[in-house]
Amino acid sequence: MELQYTLQHIALQLKNQSRTLITVTKVVEKIMKTIYDFHFPNAAAHRPGRNPNCPDSDILTIAF
Repeated sequence: MELQYTLQHIALQLKNQSRTLITVTKVVEKIMKTIYDFHFPNAAAHRPGRNPNCPDSDILTIAF
């Protein structure tokens, strides 16, 4: 239930802001990062090699 509340709180940020592409993209990025971190905690720490500069949640946001 905490994940749902968090996602609703993030989505409601669009209510009082102008819905430009940049604003919507930032909100979608926050939502994807929250979902990714919830389902795959510390995923980067379990990966062999060095960590990339671009986090996985950013790649998923671009793909979405």
